[in-house]
Amino acid sequence: MNVLAFFTNSGVPTTGLSPTIRILDVDDSTAVVTNAPMVEVGDGFYKYDFTAYDGKKDYAVRCDGGATLSPSDRYSYGNNDSFSEDIADQVWDEQLSDHQLTGSMGEVFSAILTDLITINSKVDIIKGLTHENIQIDQTVYDDFNNLEEARLRIYSNAASVGTNTNIIATYKFESTGTGPGKFDLWRQIKQ
Repeated sequence: MNVLAFFTNSGVPTTGLSPTIRILDVDDSTAVVTNAPMVEVGDGFYKYDFTAYDGKKDYAVRCDGGATLSPSDRYSYGNNDSFSEDIADQVWDEQLSDHQLTGSMGEVFSAILTDLITINSKVDIIKGLTHENIQIDQTVYDDFNNLEEARLRIYSNAASVGTNTNIIATYKFESTGTGPGKFDLWRQIKQ
């Protein structure tokens, strides 16, 4: 994690400094980093790559711009104030549409949600296609009492069977027979 500091000389951004940084662990007051050099970024900004950073800890940071600066401009300070509870609320309670950046966890969660919705729809379709929720009507019989025509409707849920809602597919059956229980043609056509 980069720690940034900004130094001015009488309000003017100052470059060419050799600042140092001190970082304390707030919980036990131990020095995690002691007077390490910072790297100039430009326009008065300097950075330190805090490789030992632990997001579960709170740190106090003091940057020293050096003796060439006046006492009021010499020091920059801050802390990480992670407040993990607030961060968690801001992430988990955000709108899904706010988390769509390519490669982000938000994009991954969005894709998973889309897959789950699709899978749920497919489960309903599979239920229908396995004849869990069907209705056969508009039947016509030949002289041998064989089914000659019928309509088959497949529904996504049991509550809709017999209605005109939640129909997955409608099929028309046609057959011809040569005697009782003897078919020479049977076909099913999706409508």
